[in-house]
Amino acid sequence: MTGVQTCALPILAEALEIEEKAIHEAAGHEFNVKSPKQLNQVLYEELGLPVLKKEIGRASCRERV
Repeated sequence: MTGVQTCALPILAEALEIEEKAIHEAAGHEFNVKSPKQLNQVLYEELGLPVLKKEIGRASCRERV
C-alpha cells in the first residue's frame, strides 16, 4: 500500500462505522450487516422490502442499485 492509501484507512473505517450505525437505527436493532442470512431477515422479513430475485430458496441481496 502507498502512503496515501494507508492514510485513508482510518477515514474509511470511521465512515463505515457511521453507516453501520445508521443501518442499525433503520432496522431498530443491531445485527451483523456482513451476514447475508441476517441481512436477508432484516430487509425482507422485518422491514418488508419487496423480493426482486430469489436464489436457492431465499431472497437475494445481490441486486444492484
